[in-house]
Amino acid sequence: MFIELWQPIITTLLFGIAVVAIWQTRTIQKREYKHRRLNEIVEWVTKIISWHSETKEIFKEMANKEDVRPSQRLYHAHILEVQAFLATIMGLYTYIGRLSLTFKQGLPEDLLKLMNDLKSFTDFHGAWARRLFADIDRGTVNIDTREDEKQADELALQMEKSASIVLEKIADIKGKEIG
Repeated sequence: MFIELWQPIITTLLFGIAVVAIWQTRTIQKREYKHRRLNEIVEWVTKIISWHSETKEIFKEMANKEDVRPSQRLYHAHILEVQAFLATIMGLYTYIGRLSLTFKQGLPEDLLKLMNDLKSFTDFHGAWARRLFADIDRGTVNIDTREDEKQADELALQMEKSASIVLEKIADIKGKEIG
């Protein structure tokens, strides 16, 4: 008799506990999903930031060598590698852009600005590489690249600012939405 009276209460209580556990698990899964997506965006932005300093050094080295011809293939290979890296980054942008739509606070717009800054940066470096190789083919040594370096630095600074804005937004999102 005692069990018969308490059975509906115990059943309801167990059902309630199960519902709360399922809801809590689902909430944690959503939070972890968002966290993983934000980390993917951070990784993408970090790749962009680290890439540009290496590229600038290669261009400066190419311009300041007395005889670049023995190393020309190496430099050309590096530039092709840079172009392949950029194609990968551009391809990932489509995916990253879709991920960013999950989040509010202007993240998609900031990512688009970063992508445009990256495109300007890479377009400039492509033109710079063509000029350097043309000078090298003409036999020019110790090519003056101060103006190119200045412009590359300005474009890199703009790209870094855009990247910082994206990373700050991600930090805000992690703080507010994910907790």
